[in-house]
This record gives sequence, C-alpha cells and structure tokens, in this order.
Amino acid sequence: MSADFWLQSNVHPTCAFRLTAQEQQDFIVNVLVNGELNTLFPCSGAYQRSFLKAYLEKCERTRASEAVPVIESLYAAYLASLSAVTSAPRPTADAASTYCFKTYLFSSTLSVTLRERTELISEGTTGLNTWEAALALAEWVLTHLSDVDIGHIVELGTGTGLVGVVLAKASSAARITLTDCHAGILSLLQENMRVNGIDLESPQRRSSTCTADTGGRNSTASEEDRAQRTLPVPCDPPSTLSSAPCRVHIRHLDWMDFGPSEAAQLRAAREGRGDRLLVIGSDLIYDPTIIPHLVATIVALLQPYGPSRGGAEALIVSTVRNPATLALFVATLAAAGLAVVELELPPRLYPWPGRSARVLLHRISVALVP
Repeated sequence: MSADFWLQSNVHPTCAFRLTAQEQQDFIVNVLVNGELNTLFPCSGAYQRSFLKAYLEKCERTRASEAVPVIESLYAAYLASLSAVTSAPRPTADAASTYCFKTYLFSSTLSVTLRERTELISEGTTGLNTWEAALALAEWVLTHLSDVDIGHIVELGTGTGLVGVVLAKASSAARITLTDCHAGILSLLQENMRVNGIDLESPQRRSSTCTADTGGRNSTASEEDRAQRTLPVPCDPPSTLSSAPCRVHIRHLDWMDFGPSEAAQLRAAREGRGDRLLVIGSDLIYDPTIIPHLVATIVALLQPYGPSRGGAEALIVSTVRNPATLALFVATLAAAGLAVVELELPPRLYPWPGRSARVLLHRISVALVP
C-alpha cells in the first residue's frame, strides 16, 4: 500500500493536508507511529514497516526535487520497525502476533478501532477480518441512517464489528442486535465493542452466548487499559459519540438453525421501541450451499411484517466475486416471495486498495401479492 493511499484513506483532510512537508513528517512519526492510538492499539508490524518504507521513499524523492529535508526521527522510526522484526521471537499459531489493531477514520469525529487477525482465513472462518463490503455498508449507514427512526436493527454475520460500532455511535435505532455463529468471532466482537466504548454490561448482554476465550493480546497495554480508554483520534477529539444504555446486544445466530420461533424472540425484544425493523449484513454471499439458509433467515425476520414498506426490510451489501452465486441469492429471494432492488454503490470516499470488484446493495422487502 502506498504512502499516498495511506494519507488519502486514513488521515482526515483537516489534519494532514494543511501541514507543510516537514510538519507532515513530524505528524507521521509523533502522532501516527509513536502516538497514543498506535501505542495502545498497535497496527500490524508488517503494515507499519511497509508504510514507513514507502513514505520514506516518497520523502527522499521530495528531498531530491524540492530540497525538503527528511527528519531524523522518521529514519529512526523505520529502523525501529526493522529491528522489531529481527528481535521478535518466531510466532506460533496461538501467539499474540496473529492479531493486530486497525483503525478506520470516517471523519474527524468518528473513528472505529478493531482488533483483527493478521491472516485472512483463521479458525476456519474469514470473519475475524474486516472486508470491503463492511466498509461500504458502514458508509451507507452514516449517509442514510443517522436521522432515520428505526426501532430495531439486526445485523447478520457481524464479524469484527465495524458496522455495529458505527450504528451504535451514529444511528438513532432504539435497539441494535449484532449476530454471528462462530464462537471466536462473538468473543472478538465483545472485545471490539469494549475497545470502542460500547457498553455491553447490562444483564441482557451478560446472557449472551459469547463464551469463548479471547486469546492473546497484541499490545503492551493491558486488556483493562484498552477496555477503559477513550480512543484518541489524530485530529480533533470526538464529540459526544457514545451508545445509549442497553441499546447494543450480541447474540449467537446460526442461519442453519433459525426459524419462526427464534425470529419471534428477536421481535419480542423490540416491543415498545419503535415500529420499524431493519436487517443488515455485508459479505454474506460467498457459498452457494448456505444461500437457502440465509434467505430462510431473512424471510423469518421480515415476513411477519407483511409488504408494508415502512415495517421491515433488509439491506445486504456484497462484493461481487462470483456473479453466479449472487444471481442464485437474488433468485432464491424471489422464490421465497421477497422483492429485491439492486443498487450499485458509488466509489467510496476511502477507496479500498487495489479495488476492482463491484460492490452492490440489495434492498429486500416482502413482496406485494397481486
């Protein structure tokens, strides 16, 4: 990933682009690399080395063409990242080095920090990483849902929790239920909610089925420190962005074992909290064999509300990897009596590196009977 991309995608314009070249170098070293955020929630060592190398190369070119010197602390930061490789013990399968933190800056007042696996596939799942469709859905939420009156939002396949944190901080939903079926994901999701200041300690949350051990920690700070600290942002500090008490809940939900009775339990939890149910999810369409179960889950959640447009709907965001699998999903929805509107999401403000695939949003509701 280039330094240019990193600056464009991770530093809010009001921070980085008003700085001189040397001020920007100082910002990179003292605020991003050695600052409070990266100290408390360190990013991947490999990513940090790659970024510093690319940024140094850019600064060297600028020095040659514009006579802008490179500050010594930038070289020192890069050398420190190299020495960390040579001095680190060889990682094992369960070492803390298999995790890192990633911080997503949506604006100068909204950031999300998540603990994620460094491998794309681990513990038999891809859900321990954040994927492009989740970023697209989070941005859609910020654009469209901040002022919409919704009683209950249910997220399917929540994963690391990016969209859940954005919902808790920016939406007005009375209740937010984050679901997944993998024990490791549910455990990581609980930690990521705590990292971002989302309180999950109400009695309803303590009854969650998330019971797996969270494993190692990739930080010099203790778990208690990370759970209690307010996330620092490399710009102006956030305004009062916090979830309302008892709004966010985590629960186990397996599409293979979900039917009308389980859906009724979710609906009962929203009584008196508003009339609208919204089901959301991202990057759920990857295996043709699970599509019937996913569609059955969506039907169980939406069908009791009938074809009322304002009553309940689902928003599923997908990166188009296999068009045939996506077409099967749409056809299965139609066969189940659901209406589908497909929208192609525009290029994101913060582009995914090397993006080539399309990202689609499917808006799903109960179809009107002729």
